[in-house]
Amino acid sequence: MKRSTRKALLLLTLQYLQSGIAAPQLDAHEPKALALATQFATAHIAKMQAVRPEDQLLLNALKNHGASTERQLQVLFWKCITPGARIVLGVLGGSISAFEDVSYQYPLGKFLRGLCPFATVEVHNGARAAHGSLTVGMCARCGLGQHVDMLILEFSLNDWSHYHRHNETACASYELALRTALTSFQHAPAVLGLFFWGPYFTKQSAQDYHEPLCKHYGVTGISMRDLVWPYIEAQKAPWTKRTDVCSDSHHPTPAVHLYTANLIALYVSGVFLDWSKNVTVTAPTRRLSSLLPPLALPEPISPELGRLDLIRGKLKCKWSIDSVYGSESRLELYENEGWSVQTRPPCVHFTSANSTVLVPVETQQGVLIMSNCFRVPGYWETGPAFQVLEVYLLEQAVDDNDKPVVSRSRVNLEPLVHQSGESFIADPPLSPGRHVLEVLPSPDCTLDEHGRCGGFYAVVTL
Repeated sequence: MKRSTRKALLLLTLQYLQSGIAAPQLDAHEPKALALATQFATAHIAKMQAVRPEDQLLLNALKNHGASTERQLQVLFWKCITPGARIVLGVLGGSISAFEDVSYQYPLGKFLRGLCPFATVEVHNGARAAHGSLTVGMCARCGLGQHVDMLILEFSLNDWSHYHRHNETACASYELALRTALTSFQHAPAVLGLFFWGPYFTKQSAQDYHEPLCKHYGVTGISMRDLVWPYIEAQKAPWTKRTDVCSDSHHPTPAVHLYTANLIALYVSGVFLDWSKNVTVTAPTRRLSSLLPPLALPEPISPELGRLDLIRGKLKCKWSIDSVYGSESRLELYENEGWSVQTRPPCVHFTSANSTVLVPVETQQGVLIMSNCFRVPGYWETGPAFQVLEVYLLEQAVDDNDKPVVSRSRVNLEPLVHQSGESFIADPPLSPGRHVLEVLPSPDCTLDEHGRCGGFYAVVTL
């Protein structure tokens, strides 16, 4: 190899090392990897089409081809044929996605390993049972780590439970999850919206609100609800009734999880074959040029999201959950008196009227968001924390005699999303920089039978 060529490759290696791709090299394995991946994708499509009619494949399930999704899938495909590359499949969602080793993402990861035998494929599961898209979406890096190549968002059931009030679903929660997904990681992943049915296996779900948002952001949507529902209504095999689809009130059976993975794999296989027809494995610069900065975002549909500039900065989350992949994601708490920190369900409770805790934060744009321990009423014995919590900003100052003192000012917290009591934003915003918050119970706090009241579990800054 010429010295100038080696130097150029070294520079490209340094430039893109943080994006998770292996060092670029002209490797004889790449044409072989492309040929094997093409054969594998072709075989998967043929197998699915041989045993299933069109309306059990993507005819009804595929809601749209997302331009953003298919553009960013090219990053994954380049890695797929790059020996030694690392590919990360990430999932955010509720309990449907939270089952270890059973949920659809694990057989989907197995498919990707077959498609990309020269690469390493990891599955990062950031789903959390009984959670909607708001806080889990803002804290995407906490749940998944810094690097994701393909990201599935599964919130159609839980968002209906959490954010549907007065015949209206608060769309800003899912829209913020989409915007965060496209801007938070080392490069924008290929995001896919996965839709299931509603609670207790009803057709009503948040899909009808999420689907237009996916189209707005160029994100592909796949609906398992729209796949099975014509069969359910017609009482036609293979899905004649709920028990053919669900193992309980609304969670899919292992067979449906597997079929979900096969449908997503069918979609990915088709996009891969279209890409492979035009690819030339000659120069590493072509594949590395696909590793682009975060995508330019369209204007948000939800007006309340206009105050979060995710192009100039990334949301930084700290929460009371032990994250497997997110580094430095645990809340820092100081002078913790009268507080109880728990991870299941995640919450920092206060246990006496004299409780107090100090929380250090750092913000670039002055944005401070706090999420409380409130979920669906009746799930857990917690309530909207910011009806019973007071948050103060502590700052160094001097008194009339020029002696150092600590000033204390109340932070006004307003709901971040219309009709949701989950997350609250400081209004007016803080000044950019480092701050210390003091959190304590308000006089309205009444301890429950467990000796606890309210609480918070996530602090998000921008």
